[in-house]
Amino acid sequence: MRAAASEGLWSGEMIGVDVRGIRVLLVNVEGVVRAYHDRCAHLGVPLSEGSLEGAVLTCRAHCWQYDVGTGAGVNPRTATLTALPVVVRDGAIFVDIDAAGAEARNGSRRVGPVLAGNLAARAVAAAIRELNDGAEVEDRGGYVRVSVAGRCVVTRAAIERHLGRAFRIPTDLEPLMPSFSGRLALSEEEARWE
Repeated sequence: MRAAASEGLWSGEMIGVDVRGIRVLLVNVEGVVRAYHDRCAHLGVPLSEGSLEGAVLTCRAHCWQYDVGTGAGVNPRTATLTALPVVVRDGAIFVDIDAAGAEARNGSRRVGPVLAGNLAARAVAAAIRELNDGAEVEDRGGYVRVSVAGRCVVTRAAIERHLGRAFRIPTDLEPLMPSFSGRLALSEEEARWE
């Protein structure tokens, strides 16, 4: 899909654009255009609102940093940007937003939350493991990383079974989740990452 005119993105600049309802970050580093989902891996803040110095993009919210040439995290190194295929031709920048969706549908892209390392977070992780085949839970003490191929779902009822008390989505979930991968949808009854 056409995302922007190529002459509107000079070397050393970045812009956020909407491509069929998907926020996309376009970055021109030394004449090479890259495209990423326009969201920080930490809390989903639009990276196009951050600052770019050379190839280092700093999120405005909590100063997470990324190398926009590779998409790799600079600070922290464990963070990554979700790259999208991009082509520049005939004076326009084209981004394949369907590529990321195809990865998720085929199960090759892993999605899910990173949770604060406490009792409630461990209950959320246990509920996700119960409801999602192939869920991987990595408990690092200070945080718990949960990932599932393609789609991850957790329900309020499953969390409450593991926690042994009432739990509200999104009110109780959001403070536990400093980061996540995928696209998040919340209702009072479930959270879904795709």
